Formats: sequence, C-alpha cells, structure tokens
Amino acid sequence: MRRIIPTHDLVVVRMGHHKGDRARMNTLKLALVELMSAVPAR
Repeated sequence: MRRIIPTHDLVVVRMGHHKGDRARMNTLKLALVELMSAVPAR
C-alpha cells in the first residue's frame, strides 16, 4: 500500500503481505489517521 498525502507533505508506504482482511485494513486506516494528526498540514 502506498498513500501520497500532498496536504501534509507525506508519503506512507506499507511493505508486507496483506490478504484483504477487513479488520486489519480498518486498523491500518486508523493508524493513518493517527499519523496524519501528528503531522501538521502545510
């Protein structure tokens, strides 16, 4: 997974195997929200 978030000058790359498990994907989305809250928007 790769997410480019220009408003935060942020690129997030997750390296690893993912089979599409919904619970794990939700956890990853929550982690992205936490990360974006820690990085100020420009």
